[in-house]
Amino acid sequence: MAAIFCYSAGPQPYRPQILSHEPKFNAFLRWMSQAEEASTSDGTKGTGIPSDDSSAYAVQVVRQVNFGPLESKRYFLATKDLDGGVDFHEVTEGDLIEANYEKLNA
Repeated sequence: MAAIFCYSAGPQPYRPQILSHEPKFNAFLRWMSQAEEASTSDGTKGTGIPSDDSSAYAVQVVRQVNFGPLESKRYFLATKDLDGGVDFHEVTEGDLIEANYEKLNA
């Protein structure tokens, strides 16, 4: 898997408020750090949304430098793993549109 963030520390909060979707993003950050440590290959992108999809959300990661143009967008879909936790896999924007996902800004 290609690195998701360009530095190892990951994102830091801009404001000291806890938002309603913060636990979802924290789960993504925990998964991301484990996945980057365990992965040595690029993995697959755009494998589609599983037909037995029980996830409720996807995470969009946007790369932008100093308010310039967007350099890239990546989407990670949350799915339940065998232990009852949350696992993520990368999907394309087309997969999310096809599955009728709705964008939520928080």
